[in-house]
Amino acid sequence: MQRRLQSKNYTISRYNSTMARYATLPHFWNDIGKERYLFLMLTRLLYIKEGLVTTKYRLIKVTEEKLFTHILADVNPTKLKLDTKSLMNHIVRLHGKSLEYGRQELQLRSISAKALHEYLEWERHRHIQLSDLKGLI
Repeated sequence: MQRRLQSKNYTISRYNSTMARYATLPHFWNDIGKERYLFLMLTRLLYIKEGLVTTKYRLIKVTEEKLFTHILADVNPTKLKLDTKSLMNHIVRLHGKSLEYGRQELQLRSISAKALHEYLEWERHRHIQLSDLKGLI
């Protein structure tokens, strides 16, 4: 969520602890699978095109409390398949058989999900470091 907001030049601010308190609701963690890298890659590609307007969801329960409203929703009612083949096919449908990143063209059918994610992370960090240096020169 933070990346989405920052990419649209929104600032994230919070009230100090004398005015407001923040808490994370307890939730269950899924086991980390081999598809994790591919799923992260897919979400990075999709967050620009998809959002609140295009998200399909099913409202399960709304509970109004004194200070807040708790909304429980199923945000994946179509149950996207999370296996490697399905995720890679989804990326290929969105961006074709290759993905241009910087000056390099990656063939999506011939690269592993983990290698693709690691390469894009390395490129992103390299780009950030180079752009920081340009400001100093």
